[in-house]
Amino acid sequence: LPADLRGILGFPASGSGSSGNSRASTAGGGAGVKLQVKKGVPIRELSLTGNRLQYLPPFVGELSALQKLHTDPNLVEPPDHIQKEGLPVVQAYLRKIGSARSSGHLDMKGMMLHDVNLSFYKLTSVTALDLGSNFLHQLPDEVFAYTTLRWLDAKDNRLVEIPEDLTSLQALNQINLSSNQISVIPDSVFNKSALLHLNLSNNQIELMGAAAEARERLLAMSVYDPETLSKEESAELAMLEKVVDEEPVLELNSIQNLLLSDNMLQTLPPLHGSALTQLDLSRNRLQDGSIVDLKMIPRLRFLRLSHNRLTCFPEEIDAAKALVLLDVSFNNISTIPVEIRRLTRLSTLVLRNNRINHLPNELFLLTDLQQLQVSNNLVPALPTQIGHLIHLRELLVDGNEILSLPLELGNLQKIEILNVNNNPGDLLPEGFTDKGMKAVMEFFSWNCYYAD
Repeated sequence: LPADLRGILGFPASGSGSSGNSRASTAGGGAGVKLQVKKGVPIRELSLTGNRLQYLPPFVGELSALQKLHTDPNLVEPPDHIQKEGLPVVQAYLRKIGSARSSGHLDMKGMMLHDVNLSFYKLTSVTALDLGSNFLHQLPDEVFAYTTLRWLDAKDNRLVEIPEDLTSLQALNQINLSSNQISVIPDSVFNKSALLHLNLSNNQIELMGAAAEARERLLAMSVYDPETLSKEESAELAMLEKVVDEEPVLELNSIQNLLLSDNMLQTLPPLHGSALTQLDLSRNRLQDGSIVDLKMIPRLRFLRLSHNRLTCFPEEIDAAKALVLLDVSFNNISTIPVEIRRLTRLSTLVLRNNRINHLPNELFLLTDLQQLQVSNNLVPALPTQIGHLIHLRELLVDGNEILSLPLELGNLQKIEILNVNNNPGDLLPEGFTDKGMKAVMEFFSWNCYYAD
């Protein structure tokens, strides 16, 4: 069927004949019959049986009056499960295809796709492709022919690997493969010069980089007796062991956002990312010494390390001078290093649910702080230097061992959220917490003035 249809067979091109018929049929027409549609005729029933059609053209999705559609069982596209859902779903699917031809955005999100063959539609100018929330085990082959593709979203599927062919899409700058079943990140995915955003959160990733592929191969070879290996296999084994031991630096090139939360990472290769501004490693299995060398990521602004197995801050934390957000909550950290004073741009510091037993004076030199969360630790006192954080809007110290609050809290005129609950001391006069934040801060402000 030609894509630029003007009429359906059985309707005259001019004013002659009966144009009021609402049933169109091409039964037995063969592959060479050109259908004609008289514009404006409300087609309610369309029969395409007895032909050689492998796919339905997108225009069928635009027949708003259509109530019945008859096709042969050899139809490949739309997929079988889409056809079984009924005519409204089939038409919605075809409208998405048709829209992609004009907009360049192909939205197949939530179509329950197990597989899809988009090659019939000859979509040559796709710039954005959304395959999220389906049941795909692999990306369709024709995706790798979309040379204009800049944005790819295939989250919430059943993908088990990142295809090497992604490297052929030189214009691609955003990839979202979160919520799949991927276990290894190949080195090649970082070799794309245009890639800016990579989201691989909520997968099963244990390894990444060149050493990841080497470890996988070593694991496969470990089942063999070394004495039975050929000369070539022994040489390969030695080479793989060298790669793992040396752990080559993984170049992130132009990547700005790397999201790896909710995986199974225990260690990381040395990362070099001169453009990287956001790194999310929360909810992994990282231990002390396994965090990246922060000197190699000079522009890093957002670092999330919550829900890992850390007992101390990342080494050389003072090298991350561009940080505005640092989240190390839900670990086993007991000490805040004095080097934190060098993070002068920090506006959000999240330390919740650790074992911190002291707030050092250096912490209160970070006068740009707007959010300080120290909930559920072992802090025995809030130092008077808290009054230096004049830009603070949120202070959470609930669930600690604090017996009293310093009057210097009255200097925090911008405070909007203050939580001191679940501490052993009577930190506020009875009834003040019911009067709202303004009344609480006025209490500290007046008493601070009187004390001065």
